[in-house]
Amino acid sequence: MDQQINTARFEQVERLVYQLMWKHHKRHGGDYQELKSTAHEAFMDAVSTWDPARSKLTTWVYFIVRQRLRSTLRFQHH
Repeated sequence: MDQQINTARFEQVERLVYQLMWKHHKRHGGDYQELKSTAHEAFMDAVSTWDPARSKLTTWVYFIVRQRLRSTLRFQHH
């Protein structure tokens, strides 16, 4: 997917991604910059796999970012 499209979409849902990352950081701790990087990578993955016929972009991004942050938490505890 074109980098400009990703940037434009990121700007639309940037606040959502930040809120998910910050909420995770407040509840579970961890390295802030690492969580921020993980959330951004998850966002990019979500954009590349998003199907507008199946969900809204924000719904899909929320699901993918939240799951990735949770996976990071599980990985840290094992």
